[in-house]
Amino acid sequence: MGMYREAIKKKYKEAYNFYVLALKDEPENLFYLEGKARSLFRMNYFSKSEKIFKEVIKKDDNFVAAIANLGILYDTQGNYEQAIKYYE
Repeated sequence: MGMYREAIKKKYKEAYNFYVLALKDEPENLFYLEGKARSLFRMNYFSKSEKIFKEVIKKDDNFVAAIANLGILYDTQGNYEQAIKYYE
């Protein structure tokens, strides 16, 4: 199981690196920004990902992927009341 987890972590790191590079070319691209946050979340950088998800939502309050993933992040952390706000 350990090798599998390491392989998955490596893929998330690769995805994160892709989004960082893509954002250099298109810094206002919310899909790239949300992808960066999702990659950070999957690597357990919860605080950083939360900040970016909120940034995306501030720029577009109908960005469903960022809203849902922020709810999932809070759910993962056991912050169920906060998660419900984003699930609704």
